[in-house]
Amino acid sequence: MFRTILLAFFFWIIIILYCVLFIPLGLIKLFRAQKLEEKFIILATFSWAHILFFLAGRKIVVKGREKIPAHNRICFIGNHQSYADIPVIMGYLGKRVGFIAKKELSRVPILNVWIRAVHCVFIDRGQGRQALKMIEKGMEQITRGYPLVLFPEGTRAKDGRMKPFKAGGVQMAVRQEITIVPVTIDGMFHIYEEKKRVVPGTTVITIHDPIDTTGMTREELKELTPRLEAIVQSALPEQYRITRES
Repeated sequence: MFRTILLAFFFWIIIILYCVLFIPLGLIKLFRAQKLEEKFIILATFSWAHILFFLAGRKIVVKGREKIPAHNRICFIGNHQSYADIPVIMGYLGKRVGFIAKKELSRVPILNVWIRAVHCVFIDRGQGRQALKMIEKGMEQITRGYPLVLFPEGTRAKDGRMKPFKAGGVQMAVRQEITIVPVTIDGMFHIYEEKKRVVPGTTVITIHDPIDTTGMTREELKELTPRLEAIVQSALPEQYRITRES
């Protein structure tokens, strides 16, 4: 419990200290130095994530990082185990990565500045059609060079067991002919969701071979969501893979 309180305290201390970085970030944006802005944000999120996981006593192992394409027309698609999935992807993949965020986060001081800086998309989960429109907007952002991470399960698997993927976001990625990079997160639910307190340990992030969606046929599109499910869960222990009622 002490580690949990300590981590929460340092989380906000770090966020507040990062206010100092708003000054150079603002200047970089003013001069529209996009490449410098990207490097600056990657460095900021890298240090933030590494400090957090160090304090949490969490070792992060990344496999297959070399498979990530050099270009930025990328949608990372993976399983979702924890609130900590976001900082681990932002801090350990070497890309400026946005994500789908609840609209409530847009009103959190300081934090909302950084969420916008990585080109996140705010959605209202209670408005189904509007949420889909915002996800489509996120896919359009990818075509402009801002990678996005998508969790097609729709919610966290708090017990670690992966849930079936929903096809909506995957189909939108294909419509924009975006490169999909499957990602498996193994063990992150142990950090908090399992026992409702911060628990040290190891999390393994596996990057799979990218999938080029350019020119996909209808048949290939139909098979894409189950294909992604199979790829992502292949790096999970058997007991955490999808189980369907017969």
